[in-house]
Amino acid sequence: MAENIRMFGHPYQRVYSEALLAATECGFQISANDAEEGMIKATTKLSFQSWGEEIDINVSSMDFSVGIGAKVTISSTMVTISSRVPNQLLDWANKNKKNIKCFFLTLERRLGG
Repeated sequence: MAENIRMFGHPYQRVYSEALLAATECGFQISANDAEEGMIKATTKLSFQSWGEEIDINVSSMDFSVGIGAKVTISSTMVTISSRVPNQLLDWANKNKKNIKCFFLTLERRLGG
């Protein structure tokens, strides 16, 4: 299993929408998603490199206020992704890391970063 976390300086709804599109663009098949919960579940197809992976993506708002007196609200969004091969003990072809790399590169490009 592989997992990674990244922070983005964009509003939650934009990051969630782009995360859903990035997952599809990486070839993940979306099996469930819930914008209110910030959850995206996906799978990959069977290939010569693996039996297919299960992918969980969680998006959460990290808004907080700073300052004394006149406060400033800072919007940030955290994205967590995990990828695992359910029927194999080892990830021989590093597919989990490749899935995560594809997802974050695509998401960053879609967000303009």
